[in-house]
Amino acid sequence: MTNENQGPLSHNGQIAINNLANAAYDTYGDIGTCVICMALKFKGVQIARGIVQGSLTNEYFFKAVIAHFEELGHDASDFKIDWGYMD
Repeated sequence: MTNENQGPLSHNGQIAINNLANAAYDTYGDIGTCVICMALKFKGVQIARGIVQGSLTNEYFFKAVIAHFEELGHDASDFKIDWGYMD
């Protein structure tokens, strides 16, 4: 059972996503192929956009978000990465 106050669409969930974005940027900077419009969706609703143009940084960030919410009881299959397109 999941706590919706901690879900990806909640205020607390968005704070967690922002913290994960900052950690990803601090760790990796902007690395990877230049891609625009990358996004992460939860049950079809966009919950995060790419934080940089580098595909590797964004992929690390999105996977960290998915892992975080899996730990809170959400199913990874509810998340989908929209890979955007090359710039």
